[in-house]
Amino acid sequence: MDSSDDSGRAERAVALAERLLRDAQRGISRSERRRQARLARIVADPQARELVQQLTDEVLRLERPRRAAERFARLVTEHGVPRSLGPLDRRLLAVGARLATRLPAVVMPLATRRIIAETRGLVIPAEDPALAGHVTARRAAGVDLNLNLLGEAILSDDEAAERVRRLVEVIRRPDVNYLSVKISAICALLDVYAYDHSLGRIRQALETVFDAAAAASPTVFVNLDMEEYRRPAPHRSTRSRRCSTCREFAGFHAGIVLQAYLPDSHDVFDHLAGWAQARAPTGEAAPIKIRIVKGANLAMERVDAEQHGWVQAPYATKAEVDASYKRLLGSVLVSSCRRVGAGGCRQPQPVRHRLGAGRCETSSRHPGAARWTIEMLEGMVPAQARATLAAAGVVAAVLHRSCAPRR
Repeated sequence: MDSSDDSGRAERAVALAERLLRDAQRGISRSERRRQARLARIVADPQARELVQQLTDEVLRLERPRRAAERFARLVTEHGVPRSLGPLDRRLLAVGARLATRLPAVVMPLATRRIIAETRGLVIPAEDPALAGHVTARRAAGVDLNLNLLGEAILSDDEAAERVRRLVEVIRRPDVNYLSVKISAICALLDVYAYDHSLGRIRQALETVFDAAAAASPTVFVNLDMEEYRRPAPHRSTRSRRCSTCREFAGFHAGIVLQAYLPDSHDVFDHLAGWAQARAPTGEAAPIKIRIVKGANLAMERVDAEQHGWVQAPYATKAEVDASYKRLLGSVLVSSCRRVGAGGCRQPQPVRHRLGAGRCETSSRHPGAARWTIEMLEGMVPAQARATLAAAGVVAAVLHRSCAPRR
């Protein structure tokens, strides 16, 4: 491949990215623009981001108003009232936190309604007909979905068992074909110092999920999501050991996420690519899918590093992360991996070999990747998803779904 070919691809990538961005800007509605600006303020504010995440992940799961009120008041007290929220929301949050424990039956329905309104399109209720209706509508629009159950913070083995049961329940739905799983959501109180023991617990939980996914018709694709820095090794070890030793999983399609903001991800990719090639010398085993994302836990990693006096695990600057992201994509494209995912919440900057936006799924002409999935969170930037749908013909989205409530 000469330099002129490279230059031509780069120019076409830049032109396509510019066109998609222009189309997205022209197609955005006023309500989407306001919502996007409000969401951007929250995402840019660590205090607001953490508060909204915990309100969604914890308060919405509590059925009893008094318990929900106690947790709501405690979270607002711990995090304060973020200035990135609008004046009305700040006032309602402060007043609600003071009155919640006194008038839980009055305050909590109002607070719950407001949280749901702010996360509408990003978080979908687990119950039908809301979930079934959303999936049907999005599929009719040409959008495929990757379900991700919220409620990752679990405190006991009973909660972990309940989460596994809920995952199996979702897998058995006829309208689900893709599911994301985090090990912290299916195994409680993992200890990296008891590595082999923790690995056994993870493997046992994943066996149940993989068995259900393999038995589904059609087979449900399971993706292992990454979390904080201490979890990638158990993820990849469990995945490779389980699928290497069990013949019944030779044809099972599954995937794993690599975070570009971690320097270690490049070595991890080399390990996974070598393992995938070694397990299928005859070509009979199903290929694994490797999904490349930039990384979503930077704020937590920084806090963890500062508390312990460590150098933070992720790269320190956006330029380093972007370069790592493109380097990982380049490594994937010249490898033998046949399924690749490129994740992000916005349209990525041009990549020499392949470009796209949102989460679209289409065939790639590159011989190293027979199937591409370019991913984005459902509801994050819908105008960009629509522009991608128009250009690529099919789009898929990562859909967060509220999980079974805590009582």
